Amino acid sequence: MCARSFSTHHLLGIDSYKQVKHSTLRIQRKPLVMKFARIVLGLSLTSLCSPGLADDKKPPYHGTIFINGDIVTEKDESVFERLEAKGTDKRRMFDRRVDKFIENEPFLFDAYYSDGLKIEIQVNSEFESSDKAAVIAEEYAKEYGRLPKCLRVNVRTSWIHPGKQLFGGGNENLLVHVEQTAEYRKQRILEETLIHEATHTSLDPIYTRHPDWVKAQQSDPTAISTYAKDHPNREDLAETFLLWFAIRHRRDRLTAEQIETIEKSIPARLAFFDGLQLNLSPLVK
Repeated sequence: MCARSFSTHHLLGIDSYKQVKHSTLRIQRKPLVMKFARIVLGLSLTSLCSPGLADDKKPPYHGTIFINGDIVTEKDESVFERLEAKGTDKRRMFDRRVDKFIENEPFLFDAYYSDGLKIEIQVNSEFESSDKAAVIAEEYAKEYGRLPKCLRVNVRTSWIHPGKQLFGGGNENLLVHVEQTAEYRKQRILEETLIHEATHTSLDPIYTRHPDWVKAQQSDPTAISTYAKDHPNREDLAETFLLWFAIRHRRDRLTAEQIETIEKSIPARLAFFDGLQLNLSPLVK
């Protein structure tokens, strides 16, 4: 029998990916914290102790957002339609600079998308000018419009702060620190990072514990990345989705070696995503 402890950080869903300069933020508002805690306590001992992954083969990658910067680019279509300013109002926002929730009165904007979805973008009041905040909000609203619809469907809000802190996903939100965007652009992985984070927001709550996903994890020779293998119940889904999308819908943007490596490493996981029939517009018509 194995034993695993769950710290407050696990219950709150505060995860870090510092080894590869990437991070996942899944922080629940108070009512959701209690709900999440009940779910954890209700898990069987087997599910708490089992890593859920085959351990006999080293993953081919460390983190999947870094292997190819051409999976989605700024040249891909965005379904962003318009931005509507709503003035300012009080909001509770998570800020990585202080690593906690803050009370702020951000500039508020509703971003509308041609597929019917809407995201409230909350731009930290430290940006001072409503005009500057509008430029920032529109920049990210357009980027979010490149995300497949299945990854935007549960994104209700986006927190945007100054600072060079890591992006985050979860809590029906996408978290951005604007100086970090320049780093992601430099590495040509901004879109890939947003796909990873939005997977946490929209797909994790549905599929992380899905029996077919767990079966796929146990069937494959290994996980696709060290990050996924080390955190099978937290990161494997997001690490895998990006490369499933690339293999199935951006195959021409991958090298022959990448294609072979992905298909040999995670065939069951790829088949799992094949069966979901996800809405991938606007990237896939």
